[in-house]
This record gives sequence, C-alpha cells and structure tokens, in this order.
Amino acid sequence: MHICPLPIEILTDIFAAINEGSSKSSCLRTFAALAKTCRRFKEPALNALWKDMDSFMPLVLCLPEDVRECTTVKEGPRIQWVSYMFQIWTHVMEYSDST
Repeated sequence: MHICPLPIEILTDIFAAINEGSSKSSCLRTFAALAKTCRRFKEPALNALWKDMDSFMPLVLCLPEDVRECTTVKEGPRIQWVSYMFQIWTHVMEYSDST
C-alpha cells in the first residue's frame, strides 16, 4: 500500500507550481489525473482543478445526461435543459451572474 507522507499544504504548493508552469488545458488534464491517483491527492487536485473556471460549462457537464441535452454549434457547445429542470436552472443562472 502506498502512503503519501506529504502534508496537504505542501501538495497545494506543488499543485500551484504546476498551474503556473503549464498551459490551461495541460493543467486541467494533470489535475484530473492527480485527483484519481490516490486519496491524499484528491482534495488538493480537485481544488486546483475547479479554482479558475472560464465558463459554467464544465460544471453543467457534470450533471446527469437526463437533465440536459448538449449539442455542438459553430460557436461551441450549447446546453438545452430538459423542461422540468429549466425553471430550476433559470434561477441558478440568474444568481450566478451576480457575483
């Protein structure tokens, strides 16, 4: 069994250095892989992965497929909500712009 002796604070610093030295897409893939590597890496890697989001789309894509329909158009991916979820997510989207 592998045990990672590094404290969370040191792992966070290491993951911050990864974030500074690579392209955004490379960092996202690295953090996703690190989060799956071992339990000790999971929390700091997921924190680094979700820290700076360019859009709301990655979060939406984590939702089950039965509440969304994703299509690709010329401008990029487009999400359409299944009718019963539309009213709920309309409120979420309203409040997400108020930060």
